[in-house]
Amino acid sequence: MEAEIKLEREQFVSHLNGTTTIEILTLTSLTQISVLLRQCIISMLGITTTYSNHWSRFMMDVACLCLPFLLSCTLMYQYYLVVLVTMITIILTSILWQYKQSFNFRQHSAYMKRIDVNNLNIDCQLRFISYYRIAVNVCTAVAILAVDFNIFPRALAKAETYGHGLMDIGVGCFVMAAAIVAPEARYSLPTSDKRSTTPHSKVLKSLKSILPLVVIGFGRLISTTGVNYQLHVSEYGVHWNFFFTLAAIRLLATLLFTVIPVSCSGLLGVGIGILYQVSLTSYNLNDIIISGFDGRGGRNGIIEANREGIFSCIGYLSLYLIGIEIGKQILKPITSLSRWRRILILFVITDIILWYLTSLSVDWYEPVSRRFANLSYVLWVLAFTTFNIFMHSLVEFICTYLMITGIFSRKMPLAGCTACTPTLQDAGFKMAKQVLADKSHTCTCLYAAIERNQLGYFLLANVMTGIVNLSMNTIRVDNVSAAVILVGYIYAVSIIIVVIHVNRVTTKIW
Repeated sequence: MEAEIKLEREQFVSHLNGTTTIEILTLTSLTQISVLLRQCIISMLGITTTYSNHWSRFMMDVACLCLPFLLSCTLMYQYYLVVLVTMITIILTSILWQYKQSFNFRQHSAYMKRIDVNNLNIDCQLRFISYYRIAVNVCTAVAILAVDFNIFPRALAKAETYGHGLMDIGVGCFVMAAAIVAPEARYSLPTSDKRSTTPHSKVLKSLKSILPLVVIGFGRLISTTGVNYQLHVSEYGVHWNFFFTLAAIRLLATLLFTVIPVSCSGLLGVGIGILYQVSLTSYNLNDIIISGFDGRGGRNGIIEANREGIFSCIGYLSLYLIGIEIGKQILKPITSLSRWRRILILFVITDIILWYLTSLSVDWYEPVSRRFANLSYVLWVLAFTTFNIFMHSLVEFICTYLMITGIFSRKMPLAGCTACTPTLQDAGFKMAKQVLADKSHTCTCLYAAIERNQLGYFLLANVMTGIVNLSMNTIRVDNVSAAVILVGYIYAVSIIIVVIHVNRVTTKIW
């Protein structure tokens, strides 16, 4: 890459201040609303999963699940509230139309009297956690390429030191997505394997699980250096990258759990977060991260060259440990709609408390900073994640209720098909997984494909982002052309991951 273009691109994503939390929450809410929109359209049109319409379903999946967020962050940014309201209007219209088609009022009242909806046995591991993790991948795939075009608002890009853009939430959400399904979180489940293991074997297992991340991290470092790819040094440092951060916090957590019980993960995370924040503000660690050990911004030696990436691992470790504690709670099966409703209320209360603690941290210590991964950032990510998981849970609750009451077809599960997701059976309305043995019937549902290969999807998006950046000067591309490129890119990434899924190839880290 030419030196002038590289410098121009680095300046293009530097010295930014972010946007408001409300705007970020609204934009990311499109991913949850998209799932409900997709379900309403499928149910309203009566689209079933057959071999002949697999690929038409795939096209609709991308259109419903990816494009609203993509367009709202780019071409329709000034009108993203209009996009949101339009989607909600379509959803409400669809539900009312299907209700009118399915029942008259007396029929529906009689039908509801025959079943105890609140205490209905659901008996399943609900999927809103998977949908949250998938949504993180989709939003990231869109943002990492879109940010290189002028069509992507600078307010949504990563803030330089303090503040928060849409992309500042990405690393934190990835850490949380890993934490809530980590082995330590799953350990608390009744079905988990609780065989005793030695600390030595735990560390070895952890090293084995992070090895792919380390290899990918070095692969990224070598490839980007080799082609002189643009580098925003204040993000992680000269050599450090996101994959090293994920590997580091996973290993550090395992080492801590060799001497401290997993049951203390939440308290341990809070303690580390507070101590790290005290180090930042009271012992001038934040000045060291900004200006280096020499106070002049030098990057001499491996630690000083990568000070942002190395020191921020402490904050991300705090987030990861607290995320494990949250995972222990939300991974527990929900057995009835009444319990589900209570959990939704608990989500709301918890989120209010977390937003309040975030405001206190900002007032007492310092503003949110992804660069430091300070206490304010950790609390902000926790509050943001809780809100998003609540929204995904609420969407699944609505869809489950509509299927139970007969408004939605019980043969049309949420964001998938009967080959890949649980569905409500007519007898007893229990959730059951229907697995089709015939390879030719493997579904082409986008969310099922991403869920199967989340790391593969993220890597594929990174590779294609690099290809696009090396093939053109993205800053000079006009808005219409940029929108066409981004839509083509998201369809290309999606179709490749679906083809991999159809062929039943799986990549997994831990």
